[in-house]
Amino acid sequence: MRRDGFASMDAGDVQSSLTTKLLKFSGANLFVNFESQRGGLQVEVMDEQGKVIEEFSRDKCLPLVGDSAKLMVRWRGGKDLSSLAGKPVRLRFYLTKGSLYSFWVGDAKGASNGYVGAGGPGFINNQDKVNSGNEPLK
Repeated sequence: MRRDGFASMDAGDVQSSLTTKLLKFSGANLFVNFESQRGGLQVEVMDEQGKVIEEFSRDKCLPLVGDSAKLMVRWRGGKDLSSLAGKPVRLRFYLTKGSLYSFWVGDAKGASNGYVGAGGPGFINNQDKVNSGNEPLK
């Protein structure tokens, strides 16, 4: 998925959710490109059967608020997703009053290794191979 996504999942006053198809990843950290100044975003991880994985539950997800092209999702206890790398899982995003543009799993610096449609400061080509110049918006 392109990390600078030009489409979004939008939520109003009523909380909305989006659940992915089964996916596998090789990274350890989940990042999002989102905007939610007056609401929030939380994520939970589910196994192949759709059961929430306790250490990555919505209740343990630290709520995200703001406007960022790259923000790491964190859970209480500080665990990253490395224990789930290569395993089929689903992600469920909960969003209120905001927009989710994209998500990806990468290294701790947030390099997605995906394509960036518009390039941008610090990119030397159309792929996010290194994280130079891609710090979160403030």
